[in-house]
Amino acid sequence: MAIDHGLARFAVGGATRPDSFTGMQPEFSSALARMFEAAPAETRAATRVGSGYRSEALQAKLFEDAVRKYGSPEKARKWVALLVNQTMGSEMPAI
Repeated sequence: MAIDHGLARFAVGGATRPDSFTGMQPEFSSALARMFEAAPAETRAATRVGSGYRSEALQAKLFEDAVRKYGSPEKARKWVALLVNQTMGSEMPAI
């Protein structure tokens, strides 16, 4: 079972979705939690996570929505990141 390690309290923006931390690789979310725990109190108070895990399906939907909103893939790329699928050499929404 995925857990958020109490990271949701540091979430703002897109990271407030329920799966933002529970969908992360367990090793990464554990390391992120340890980073917050080790940080001085004033750093913890000032640090926020603005984006978390997104499934490939959600990222693809966000990109499609951005294309509709901005009128073209080129304009949508300003707002939704893409990555190159290394096995296929094609672009796909970043996760």
